[in-house]
Amino acid sequence: MATKQQKAFRRWIAEMPCEGCGIEDDTRVAHHLTFCGTMMGGKVDDMYQVCLCYICHIEKLHRHGEKTFWATLGRDLDELKAYAASLYNWYYRS
Repeated sequence: MATKQQKAFRRWIAEMPCEGCGIEDDTRVAHHLTFCGTMMGGKVDDMYQVCLCYICHIEKLHRHGEKTFWATLGRDLDELKAYAASLYNWYYRS
């Protein structure tokens, strides 16, 4: 179960522009980058989250696969992982 701080972090991520299309609407959510591996419980660490809108998250990413989705956008997976980790580190150090 997520702590209050983890839930607050996810809400903060979801307030950012969508990493897929840049939209800033009410459908944005925090998405765990599944290519970063999983923890023992099967869920990716909260350190690896970015904001995605409903269209990018469900209709594009989950329909076609995470690596294909990011490759279509020309996003480097290592850079995306580092970006997500930097957001996490900034949030928890502030």
